[in-house]
Amino acid sequence: MTPEKVGIVWGSSMTIAGIGMFVAPIVVGASRDLFGTFIPGFAIWAVLSWSLLLVGMLLPEPSS
Repeated sequence: MTPEKVGIVWGSSMTIAGIGMFVAPIVVGASRDLFGTFIPGFAIWAVLSWSLLLVGMLLPEPSS
């Protein structure tokens, strides 16, 4: 992998992580206001993280 591609992947990863760090407290707080507990908000992020793990495990192996 060339340094340019590494930079693109790293920058994209950090951008997505930053957006997640911005959105997550808003979603959890809104669900707390709506339902009166933090459990639905945390459950949303738990389901999303487990689904990301599952999709990552189902990706095909790259060919050389």
